[in-house]
Amino acid sequence: MLHDTHHRAYTNPQQIAKFHVQDFDGVLAFGEAVRRIYKEVFNVQRAWTFHEAADAARFTPTFKTTSAEINWIGNWGDEERTRELNEFLMEPLSNLQNRQAAVYGVRYPQQAKSQLHSAGIEYRGYLPNLSAPNVYSQCALTLHIPRRFYHSHAVFRSSARRGRITSSFSSRTKISSAFPTDA
Repeated sequence: MLHDTHHRAYTNPQQIAKFHVQDFDGVLAFGEAVRRIYKEVFNVQRAWTFHEAADAARFTPTFKTTSAEINWIGNWGDEERTRELNEFLMEPLSNLQNRQAAVYGVRYPQQAKSQLHSAGIEYRGYLPNLSAPNVYSQCALTLHIPRRFYHSHAVFRSSARRGRITSSFSSRTKISSAFPTDA
């Protein structure tokens, strides 16, 4: 059984082909699109969508004082979302005044850290998974910036502290429009 929690079947099929996945008993794919790739491209006979889950007893809303108004938790990666991070995180935030923003993650080269600093975003480094609920609870807005392979727009989610509102912003929408000036 192969449990694929990534997107390599789409972004790097040559790498997946080396595993001869058609000989596996089945594939647990993290999303429906990836499951279809295994069935249609790799001729896997049995494949299931198996979404990641969180322990609801551990990952619950908590209420703490704000440590940042806006955050993004994610790794820099292999240039998989550099353009998106610039377009939906650094450029818009560099135009906002009187806000506090933070980024958590690994594999940020010095150039990326410098770009974050120039945009007024604090780089806070590695964040253990079990610490994520505390970070979410201390932030008014958590950004989700998909890799370009998944969406043509970024999705911004409010944190557990403020509710479960989700809205989409196209590349033409300014992040500053999400923050009223009279608030």
